[in-house]
Amino acid sequence: MLEILKSNFFLALYAITWIFSIIKLPKYFDSRLKYFPIIVGYTLFTEILGALIYNIEDFTLFSEEKYSSYTLLIYNIYDLIFFSFFFYVYWKSLSSVKIKKIIKYGALLFLLCFAVNLFIVDPMKYELWYAYIVGSIFLIVSTLAYLNSLKLRSEHLGFSTDLLFWISLGLLIFHLGYLPITIFKNSNLNMTIDDYANIRIIHIGLILVMYTSFLIGFVKMKRFKLA
Repeated sequence: MLEILKSNFFLALYAITWIFSIIKLPKYFDSRLKYFPIIVGYTLFTEILGALIYNIEDFTLFSEEKYSSYTLLIYNIYDLIFFSFFFYVYWKSLSSVKIKKIIKYGALLFLLCFAVNLFIVDPMKYELWYAYIVGSIFLIVSTLAYLNSLKLRSEHLGFSTDLLFWISLGLLIFHLGYLPITIFKNSNLNMTIDDYANIRIIHIGLILVMYTSFLIGFVKMKRFKLA
């Protein structure tokens, strides 16, 4: 277990963020982000579960031996919940009718791609990366739209006390970095061990940046409510 924790040290950052999200909940309990602690907790649970399945031979969720060490199903389900939550948050948070339509149709396209992807590949064995790419692109659009709305309201972005600003910034940086990685690793059939090692380093780095941004948001936030 100690070795698992060492190789997945970023889980501590998930846990700290989850604790802060609960402590600060009274400041945003009536906002569109009120379920954010559940998302962070679910992320932490998913990563712990994935680490246990990957590292402990006898730990599995499936009775069939051929699936015993597979973790992709839990991450595919996670993507569905994660993207759906944030599409809802941004659709409710933005006032532009045009942007709201883009987010709405983007969410529907993501769900359609997710469903189609299920018929193309086995979600137990493969990442539903077509759906992930669509979801990531529209989430990037959503975060940029929200950040732009703050700028139009003449808020100083660098010292914003708006929690969703910091969440949006973290999501934007992560997905701008991880989207090309997703495309590369799923379209490249000649990946080497070094390639996987380098991707993991970058992935963890992006996670650290994203969750640090979340934590800054909780530290700096003031009373937050989205109408």
